[in-house]
Amino acid sequence: HQTIPILVDLIMDEQNQNLPGGFLISKGLAELLFLAIIRYYYLKINKKLNLISDPQIYQALNVMHAKPYEELTIQQIAHRVGISRTLLVQRFKSAVGETPMRYLSKWRLAVAGKLLCEGDLLVDQVASAVGYQSETAFNRAFKKHYKISPGKYRKHNTH
Repeated sequence: HQTIPILVDLIMDEQNQNLPGGFLISKGLAELLFLAIIRYYYLKINKKLNLISDPQIYQALNVMHAKPYEELTIQQIAHRVGISRTLLVQRFKSAVGETPMRYLSKWRLAVAGKLLCEGDLLVDQVASAVGYQSETAFNRAFKKHYKISPGKYRKHNTH
């Protein structure tokens, strides 16, 4: 839990110092930050969700995590885990604290943040890799979630 702000501070310090090798150090720290965030949310979900007593919600999370680029609807997820759409939404919201589609959107944006930090893909390629049909929709969602455009996010997290 305390790892995330420490890593953010280290990244900011590294960026401000502008020393040789700073890019590589920042890139490594950004990867660690991504992993720390994923771990934090994983642990948070596991505290709220008894995976053994609700295997269908666990399956729903696996469906979402496995292929963030896949276009999924509530109906498709419900069908894959063998429960009704209504039951999936109710049980997922109760266990995770938000609707499946809201969670999926946040997951896709977290994956997009990592892809942007790796720096190899263009923004439209990142958008496609996490399931957005248009770069405009991706930019809008990314900016709403991170309060910064994907291009600026990449610039602040890779240089």
